[in-house]
Amino acid sequence: MAAGSVNRPPLTGEPRGTGGRAPALALLMMTYCFVAVVGILVWTSRGPSLSSAYTPSARAMVLVVVVVICVAWPLLRLSQSRPRRPLEATAGDMAAMLLAIHSLVWPLTLLARWPVMSVLWIALYLTAWTAFIAGVLALSFALAPNHRSRFTGANRRSALWMLLCLTFVTAGPLSMWFAAAAGARPPSWLELASPLTALHALTGTAWNGPTGRIQTGLNRATSLTLFAGAALWIIAATVDRRRRSPPIGDSTDDRLH
Repeated sequence: MAAGSVNRPPLTGEPRGTGGRAPALALLMMTYCFVAVVGILVWTSRGPSLSSAYTPSARAMVLVVVVVICVAWPLLRLSQSRPRRPLEATAGDMAAMLLAIHSLVWPLTLLARWPVMSVLWIALYLTAWTAFIAGVLALSFALAPNHRSRFTGANRRSALWMLLCLTFVTAGPLSMWFAAAAGARPPSWLELASPLTALHALTGTAWNGPTGRIQTGLNRATSLTLFAGAALWIIAATVDRRRRSPPIGDSTDDRLH
C-alpha cells in the first residue's frame, strides 16, 4: 500500500440512503404530471366544453411546477449531505425535472388549446430557471465540506443557500409590491424577473389563456437566466475539479513509495 495514501480521507461522508430523496421528488413530480394530464383527458372526454374552462387548472399546474423547482427541490437537496459526485447528482436531478416539466407543459397545446408559441416560451422560461436553480445547488455542494456534521456549521450553510434561492425567486415580487405601495409604477421587466410574477405574463389571467403574443423582454429574461445558470455551472465545475485534484506532492510521494 502506498504510504502517501494511507491516511487520505474519503471524498464524502454522505450517510447511506440520503442520495435518493431528490430523485424521488422528481419521480413524484412526474407522477403528478401524469395524473394531472390523464385527469384532464378523462374530463374532456365526457363531452364538449370550452378550452378556456381549463385555463385556471393549467395555470395552477404551472404554478405547482414553479414551486417545486424554486422551493421544494432546493429545500430537499440542501437538507441532505454533500453527494459523492455533486455535479453528476445535480445534473441527474435537473434532467429528471426537465423531463417532468416538458411532459406537463407541452400537452397544454391540446388540452387547454394554448398557442404553441406561448407553450414554447413557457417551456424555455421554466427550463432556464431549472438550470439556474441547479447551478446554485451545484455550486453549494462544490463549496461544501466533504464531511457533514451538526457541529461543523453545515446546517447554517444550507440555510444560507436556501435563503439565497428564495431571494432570487421573491426579489421581483417584493420589489413590485414595494413599488406599488409607494405609488410608483414598477418597470415592465421586473415582472419577468421571477417565475412567480412571470406566470401572469406567460399564462394570461383569469379565464383568458395566453394569446401567443410574446411580451417584450421575455427573450432577454430567459437568456439572462440561462446564462447565469451556465456561469454557475462553470464555476461549480471548476471548484469541484480543483477539490478532486490531489495536492502537488501526493503524486510524487506515491511514486517514491
